[in-house]
Amino acid sequence: MTMGGGYAASTGRGGASGARDALNWPPRPGLSKARRRAAPSVTHGRRRIDTALPDAAASPLCAPSVHPPPPVPASMNRGGPDRPRHRSTLLGAGLATLAACAPADREPRALLDETRAALAAPRALAPRLTAAVEYRPCAENAAADSPIPRTRCAPDGARVLPSAAVSDAAARAAAAVRHGPDHGALHASALVDLLWGDEKGNSIDRAISALGAAARLAPRPAAALGDLAAAHLVRAERRQQPRDLLDAVEAAGAAVALEPRDPVARFNLATALTRLTLGGEAAAAWEAYLAIDSTTGWAAEARRRLREERARAAAARAPSVGGAPPAGGG
Repeated sequence: MTMGGGYAASTGRGGASGARDALNWPPRPGLSKARRRAAPSVTHGRRRIDTALPDAAASPLCAPSVHPPPPVPASMNRGGPDRPRHRSTLLGAGLATLAACAPADREPRALLDETRAALAAPRALAPRLTAAVEYRPCAENAAADSPIPRTRCAPDGARVLPSAAVSDAAARAAAAVRHGPDHGALHASALVDLLWGDEKGNSIDRAISALGAAARLAPRPAAALGDLAAAHLVRAERRQQPRDLLDAVEAAGAAVALEPRDPVARFNLATALTRLTLGGEAAAAWEAYLAIDSTTGWAAEARRRLREERARAAAARAPSVGGAPPAGGG
């Protein structure tokens, strides 16, 4: 299988060499201030990112608004095996409705911080996020028909309805995005999609598009890039798409280049390299993570991963039992 993605496309490299270079790969230049104000969309890699939201003005829950309804982006109406149509999701339909009703948020940083706090909950995904996620271990299942291990972090039936704080943060973020490209609102809405979106729908695609846009617009994009790496890791697992692992390495590597002591970016970089089975690079990445975090539950997981990588490396170096004698032997 040939693995592609933003990093391979932008550098001409793929596989092990491309992932190694991404450890210190710098981020692409951002948009100029003039283009940030004027552009209705931004790009991440070769993909166009629309920042509009679905039309919800006709909802009976909304009072008449002075703002015209936003257009429906083509990406949200596209079918196919990778982008199935869904009439509703747990939170998606509510987001569109609330976006047309809620006022625009004028403090994107405060909105993002409040969304992160509202999303505080035990860990539900394998990668780390900038939201206030409480650590708990995940069970991993490496099936023969799944090249990328599948993880389960929450007990069966543990998923519940989102809290009022989550719904409020989601509505405010959607409204802020509707009124114009806003990196904090894009980032906040992507976190909601990651943690509360329909796992079988296109919420993961929306999250990746929004985080790519947020990284382009943010003056300090390391946090958005770290969460973008997490989103690619989630999509790689759900759809068994190895190219998303390379995109995760690209995003996390760019975040680390900007903020070397960012634990989210470091953890997600090491996770992506591990899933690409790049043993030496993965071990080095886990060591780098432990250099900035040695006491948390995430650190305990990093130590276990590092031991596993070292054990695999030792097994690969050991001579095989009953193998052919060395060249020149009797």
